[in-house]
Amino acid sequence: MSTWSISRSGRQYAQTVANAAGCAVNNNTGTMVGCLRVIDGNTLANITRYDPEKSPYYRAFSPVVDGILIPDDPKKLRDSFPFTTYDYMVGVAESDGFMYVEGIDSIYDGIDRNRFESVVRSFVQDVFQTRLQEIIDAVTFSYTDWGDRNNDLKRRKSTVALFTDFFFVVPAIKTVNSHSRNSPTKKTFFYTFQHQSENTSVPDWTGAIHGEELPFVFGAPIANTQLLSPDGLYSFTSYSKQEAMLSVAIMTYWTNFAKTGDANLPITISQKCLSKKDGGKCLFSKSGSTTWNRYTPGGRQYVYVNKDSKFAGDTFYRAMKVAFWTELVESWQKAPYNASRPPPASSPPGPTCPPRSFPRDRNSVWVPNPSPRIPFPTAPKARKTASDNFSLAIAIGLCLLVINIIVMVVCYIRCRNTDKETEEPTIPDINPDSPTIVHAARLGSRGLHEAIIPTSSTEDALMPPESTKVLPMGEPSKIIKLPLINGPLRLPNGDAIVPVAVEKEGPVPPPPFDVDDHVVL
Repeated sequence: MSTWSISRSGRQYAQTVANAAGCAVNNNTGTMVGCLRVIDGNTLANITRYDPEKSPYYRAFSPVVDGILIPDDPKKLRDSFPFTTYDYMVGVAESDGFMYVEGIDSIYDGIDRNRFESVVRSFVQDVFQTRLQEIIDAVTFSYTDWGDRNNDLKRRKSTVALFTDFFFVVPAIKTVNSHSRNSPTKKTFFYTFQHQSENTSVPDWTGAIHGEELPFVFGAPIANTQLLSPDGLYSFTSYSKQEAMLSVAIMTYWTNFAKTGDANLPITISQKCLSKKDGGKCLFSKSGSTTWNRYTPGGRQYVYVNKDSKFAGDTFYRAMKVAFWTELVESWQKAPYNASRPPPASSPPGPTCPPRSFPRDRNSVWVPNPSPRIPFPTAPKARKTASDNFSLAIAIGLCLLVINIIVMVVCYIRCRNTDKETEEPTIPDINPDSPTIVHAARLGSRGLHEAIIPTSSTEDALMPPESTKVLPMGEPSKIIKLPLINGPLRLPNGDAIVPVAVEKEGPVPPPPFDVDDHVVL
């Protein structure tokens, strides 16, 4: 539904009107309503002439969800009983959105790029809650005529189309989609009005503006003399014969629908003709009659009244723009971007739409209605998005992970070095029955350590090659052969052995050779 269709602060605005009318009696609702009911209608009309709503895209004096007349949100009601039990007809005018741009400075000369971007930015910030910059960029791109992007007149036309699509076309299409889908036994009709009357009060470039079809619905082109009297509603108008025929067609469709729920029955358009006084022309021949096809979810049929006052049928009205708003922009407003934003506390007043005054003379010069100008921001507001916070959290997490890995590697290396330094040598079991023991020194990382190695356990490990010199000493069975070495002897486990002394029962005679070349056990 459009933002202007429901008042978002009905009680507050009612209190404002009551204060202006002198009916705010102790803030008692019953007393206030009773007082307002006896106020002169002209007084109330003057009070409510200027909308107190701060945003131009909302309306203060609109229906409110009171639980009685409007029991629930219209978005919910359109999908449920009793709305689905009725036949439904709805339509839009080609330039319904003109009401949102007529107060812009120099609108009749076009809209330059900077003004267009300001209008889009103000609109998005007032209407949407999240991902504002993305929506601003998308709307600017979608409603730019890239074939002639520097044309101010085409940019003005795109601006009117922007507001027409968002505030009128999209709500209407969503409603007929819902009705035709949920009411298969009921009829749904959709129309667009594109004919600009010769008696319009706005410039030709606007096209058919909001309410343009109403004179044709009520028969102004073929009105009786009473309506065309000097004091009549349409006394200043002068319609063509073609417009009179168009009015006949519109009234026929509308009254058919009111009677039967079907715009085509009981009277067909081909049967409708003007009176002899008006020329006696029939609107359409039987072969050229237009049947208004029902709107269906799959076909999306509609009729339109073109600029030549002719009815024609088509399908999928402004499908690309409707999909832009319903499929893309609406998806950005859904979870996880579900934050809500209250109405702005203070913002510049928007334009009002006072009643248009139609010129009495068809040749008179049109003068635009005075409307407050719309002030637009000059620069976009910097906003942090949820994606920025998420990226920051990921960056911090990665930094902490790298630091933890570095600390763990350093600790592992230090622990490994400490284990090597504190490792104690494995001392083999000593056989006390062995009469001969070799005392040797192990060269470790902490200095020279003495180890006791029994000869019986090292005899095979220390067996020298054939070139080894042997010192006969003591009993032959106690002789151990060692190789000639010039340094420490390496055991299989990597330890170094330096012979330092020999212990044997009884005295040991001095060696008869150079101790630098031989080792005596």
